[in-house]
Amino acid sequence: MDEPYRTVLGHFRHEIGHYYCELLALSTDRREDFRALFGDETTSYEEALQRHYSGGAGRDWQDRFISAYATMHPLEDFAEVFGHFLHIADTLQTAAELGLLPQPDHSGPDASARAGARREATDWSFGDPNG
Repeated sequence: MDEPYRTVLGHFRHEIGHYYCELLALSTDRREDFRALFGDETTSYEEALQRHYSGGAGRDWQDRFISAYATMHPLEDFAEVFGHFLHIADTLQTAAELGLLPQPDHSGPDASARAGARREATDWSFGDPNG
C-alpha cells in the first residue's frame, strides 16, 4: 500500500483517531471547526474511496495533507493527523525516558515554580475534557 506507517501500531493509532473524531471533533459545538480544518465529513465516503483508489492522492498532496491516505476523505484526514500526533507524542516520551532530550537548568530562584509548571503541562489525558 506504500504507506510507511501501515504497521499494527500505526493502524491502531489511526483507528483511535476515528474514535476521538466521533467523540470530540464532531460534537455539535466543534463540527464547524472540524469542517474548516478537514472538510465536510458528510460527503460520500464510498465515492471518495473509489476516487482515491482509482486516481490516487494527486501530485501536490504533500503541501496540504499529512499522508496520501489523508486526501481520501475528511474523516481519514483527521484519523491520519491524530495517528501521527500519537506517533510524535510517543517518540518524545520515549526520548525523554531514555534521557535523549536536553534537560533545562533547574537551579536558580525560580526552579520550584518551573518544576511545578512542567508537571502541570504534562499531567493531561485525552479522555479528560478539563485536562
